[in-house]
Amino acid sequence: MNTISSLNYYLRVQNSINYIESKLDGDIKIEHVAGKAYMSLPSLYRLFFAMTGRLLRHTFENAGSAKQPMN
Repeated sequence: MNTISSLNYYLRVQNSINYIESKLDGDIKIEHVAGKAYMSLPSLYRLFFAMTGRLLRHTFENAGSAKQPMN
């Protein structure tokens, strides 16, 4: 993979992370996250994991727990 395409993929994943962070107070739809990255859902799952080392599902779970008050 050349440098330009790597940067393009990095920006796509970053767009998806930005979208998730902007929606912490509301309902997040995984399809919308993929749309923000301009890729299919399976592609986003694979690329997100390859670039972050985290499953996209775990990011959603952590986002949900971040908005719950601590006891």
